[in-house]
Formats: sequence, structure tokens, C-alpha cells
Amino acid sequence: MKTEVLVKLAARDPWSFTVLDALKRKFGIETVVGVERLKSWRLDFDLHSKEEAIAVTGKILDETALLANPNRDIWTVRGRSRLELPWVSPGAAGEGDRVFAVRVADRDDLVGRSMHAILRRRLGISEINGVAFSLVWMLEFDRPGEESFRLAEEIAVARSWRRGLLANPHCQEAVVLGLGDYLGGGEGPI
Repeated sequence: MKTEVLVKLAARDPWSFTVLDALKRKFGIETVVGVERLKSWRLDFDLHSKEEAIAVTGKILDETALLANPNRDIWTVRGRSRLELPWVSPGAAGEGDRVFAVRVADRDDLVGRSMHAILRRRLGISEINGVAFSLVWMLEFDRPGEESFRLAEEIAVARSWRRGLLANPHCQEAVVLGLGDYLGGGEGPI
């Protein structure tokens, strides 16, 4: 069973502001109206039910500051059939998405492997099989449609000095999903 913890800074994130500023000023993309950076921890458990996996995930969040710092972060656990993110405006997801999730992961996930070792060896969580870490960039456009999706794909991977921004193709992979698909369980079962 898998769960995913999405973590966001409680205060305004300077990385998100910098990316939005670069998209507007350097790249001249005025249709992007919002950017949010989330940390994603995907936890893979050797458990029989989703409820058990969510319970163990909750225990990690309640008893440690490994995945999220309660003094700095807000988070939610993705792993249910449908999830609403408290920081995404209502109606942003669904038919005609105008918000896209860009998942950026290192090809060699040292952070995820390190967290897996900490959870398993130091904390004794024997049910954990693996941890994958990535950043999820939420790009909000002023209008829904295929043009916004294509632009999100173009923004996702830095292919030159004037094209792309969020992922380095030499060492990272990027996947773009509409927010409705992502929240509804897209990119494979969780």
C-alpha cells in the first residue's frame, strides 16, 4: 500500500515567488497566475489495507518532524480516492483544468533512499518498503485548455537557456498532470 504526503510551507514560499517572477519577467508568460511548490513523500508499505498505511503515515507525521515540520509546514496525506488540498482554491480542479501538477524527481533519489533508511533502521518501521521524494510544482493559468497544458509541459523541463525551468533533463524527470487527474489518483494508484 502506498500513501503520499504533500508538504507546503505555511508562509509564502520564496521559491514559488521566484519561479513565478522568472516565468513572467524572463520568459514573458503572462498566463501563469500562480505557482506553489510542494514536497512530496511517497511511502510504500508492506501492509494489507490503505487504512493501515494511512495510520502509519499519520503516526510518522505526529511523532516526528522528518516529513514535515509542524512549526513551519502544512501538509495533507494523499492516498484516499479523492483529496482536496487546503491551499488550492475551490473549483480549480475538474473539467477544464487550469492548474497543473508538475512532479519533478531526481533520477537517483538519494533523499528518498536516505529517508527510507531512517524510517526503517532508526525508527524501526519494518513495514516500510521504500520512500520516493520529489517536488510537485502547482502551476495555475488564467484559463483552462490544451494551450495551458502545452505551456505547462514546456515550462516543466529546462531544454535551453530560454525554454523550460523546473527540471534538469540530465538528472531529473518531470511529469505533468491536470490537477483534477492528480488529485483523483492520476500517475498510478496511490
